[in-house]
Amino acid sequence: MKQTTTTYDEALRAASKYYEGNETAAYQWIETCALKDASGHLLEAMPEATLRRCAGALARIESKHPNPVSEEEIFGLLYPAHHVSLSGPMLAGLGNQQQSAPIADAIAIGFGPKAYSYHELLQADDEEVYLLRRGVALGHDLSRIYPAQLQAEQSERATPDVVSALERYARSRQEVACLAACAPITLSLSIKHPDAEAFINAGTRMRTIAGVNCCLLIDDDFMYAVAKGESYRQQFPIDAESPRIATHIEARRLWEKLLRKAMRNEAPEIQFGDNILKEQLPGCYAGARPQTLAATQNATIPLATYDSSRLLTINLYSYVEQAFSDQAVFDHKLFRRHLFLIQRLADDLIDIEEEKIERLLHNLTDADLPEEAKKIEQRLWEKVRRRLLTYRPTSLLLTGEAETLAALGLSQDTPAAGAHTRAIKQSLAVATCESTVKMAEERGAFSDYDAGREAENSLILRLRNVAPDLYDRMQKIGRRNLACTIVTPNKPDLQADGAPDVWLKAAREQAQEYFKEKQPLTTAPLEAQGINRPTFALPETADESMIAHCYFATWKSGYQSCYIQIATAEDVLATGAEAGQMAASATAYALPEVVEHRPYSLDCDVVRFQNNKEKWVAFVGLLDGRPYEIFTGLQDDDEGIVLPKSVTKGRIIKSTNPDGSHRYDFQFENRRGYKTTVEGLNEKFNKEYWNYAKLISGILRYRMPIDRVIKLISSMQMESENINTWKVGVERALKKYIADGTLVHGEKCPHCGLETLVYSDEGLVCQDCGYVRHN
Repeated sequence: MKQTTTTYDEALRAASKYYEGNETAAYQWIETCALKDASGHLLEAMPEATLRRCAGALARIESKHPNPVSEEEIFGLLYPAHHVSLSGPMLAGLGNQQQSAPIADAIAIGFGPKAYSYHELLQADDEEVYLLRRGVALGHDLSRIYPAQLQAEQSERATPDVVSALERYARSRQEVACLAACAPITLSLSIKHPDAEAFINAGTRMRTIAGVNCCLLIDDDFMYAVAKGESYRQQFPIDAESPRIATHIEARRLWEKLLRKAMRNEAPEIQFGDNILKEQLPGCYAGARPQTLAATQNATIPLATYDSSRLLTINLYSYVEQAFSDQAVFDHKLFRRHLFLIQRLADDLIDIEEEKIERLLHNLTDADLPEEAKKIEQRLWEKVRRRLLTYRPTSLLLTGEAETLAALGLSQDTPAAGAHTRAIKQSLAVATCESTVKMAEERGAFSDYDAGREAENSLILRLRNVAPDLYDRMQKIGRRNLACTIVTPNKPDLQADGAPDVWLKAAREQAQEYFKEKQPLTTAPLEAQGINRPTFALPETADESMIAHCYFATWKSGYQSCYIQIATAEDVLATGAEAGQMAASATAYALPEVVEHRPYSLDCDVVRFQNNKEKWVAFVGLLDGRPYEIFTGLQDDDEGIVLPKSVTKGRIIKSTNPDGSHRYDFQFENRRGYKTTVEGLNEKFNKEYWNYAKLISGILRYRMPIDRVIKLISSMQMESENINTWKVGVERALKKYIADGTLVHGEKCPHCGLETLVYSDEGLVCQDCGYVRHN
């Protein structure tokens, strides 16, 4: 039966209405989430249809098990209250029979027992490229790579060290990004590795590569050494009782270097690795122990090698009734009921992921590729599937915590706010555990469950105190899922995927005063298995000692990492990364002095382009390296400009005719040093082109920022097709003068929805998720 299609404009109007006028989100839904047929025609007219498709896919899995959740109940979680939001891969893949791509947000890869071999290094590179091509965020720990000073056993030459491997994997990500938008990668290293300092130094270069996140895993021993002023032992292998190499360093010297680089936004992200293992149930199982981290556009997730994550996002604010009133209350009963259902859906996603991997493997078998190339990717997905079905891990992302407290009239630094937050986290721990124990009874426990291994885990001990009956049932039945990891956003006030931000706008408008003080840091134990990121708001005068205090407080309280905000001169809270972007933007927009009287001679760049199948050339006059004027004209024409292809630079000379009028000549030198002059640049095109060129030159002369000039040119309405193509050529000629790192104002990334696009050599690059729009 033929499926009903809808037009692009109809879908755009419906999506814009759904997303409260946010056209970027509407475009993103159409391009990445809406169902399409084999010819690319849209089969879904609005985002509600996408959510209905996803609810149907989850209900299909539920129907295979006892006590299934109905499709209507699932849809009620997704719309219209948006209690739960699905990630982009889920919205695109659930119920889509034409797509075999995974629905995972992130997957971790790793090395075998001998990471010093080129085979291991190249295999990891292959796996990275395959995952990025499938749109999956990637985590990769480099701690098993041989340090620079250690020779490989199987070669007379030194193997690539950590920094070389870091640059290799970053380059691979860049290559994939040149072909299509791809997810970010996170490359991590233990502070215990002898190359840790070189890794920190390389952070400066890596920060300039969009989509590449560097993470330094710091253990408790290092922090104790810093606190006591003692030496710290680095070794390789990092977990060996009898390492092949061991060195002692001054812990404080390395710590101070980290702080200096952090102040300049040049340090890798700091994560407290031992705090991750203490709270995580996977840490009780040797095969599931988290070894690296993967950063999606929303959160950072600890993963073991070949683990995968499918984040379901819970909107805490949606459970507040009568928000911003004296009667405001958080509906804990509904929250716990939904958590029980959401954990079931998270387990259903694992079954759907298995189906996607099966289809992907089938397609690879039939693909027109060399057998060896197919085997590499097949082995990768078989390892991911094996881990998935062995441990069945799930993940939840919490958003709207600050808005929830504000809606309840609670300031975040009060005991009442702390008590409410702890109640939410306790509900999370108990309800998700109750759900996974119930599923173990109905569907079976994960295969490696062993109560003895978990006996001393802090989460299990707290559960025994809070819910002893549930604890006893779990000891007998087991759990369906190894863990339900609770993560919080990488940045405060982050909007969830797939949901309009009207609720977030309302919260901000009604409680602006609450957002000056973010989540307080407390010394209370974590109430749920997961990762909270406390936020510190520091004044503009913050120094290294204040940042050090924030890190130490975070570590002592058991958190994985923290989020530091530094106030700018305009009293705007910003992270170190945002501050760096603001500084770069300020430099890019620092306007030079206006020179009204044109110099006799200007340096000139020659830029060639095509206008309506005709070859044209642009002459861009430069003053102090910035565009000052522009001339364009035809090439290879009797009345045009004859210019050798090797000419890319020269000078534009302003000459005076005998009658007092002015003309502009272009002069260049050939390889032998002889000068050639092309007279009358201003007469090489018709009157209409000349008028537009004079207008643009006048704007350039008065030093409007180049990106604004280009935006103005692109907005000009032209009736003639020739003028329109000429206009595009002029834009292209001027784009090369926009400074790398200049922020694109008023335009959101179509992949993550944030205003973090900057200009680069590649095109427009999102600093947050790594999306690239090529020139």
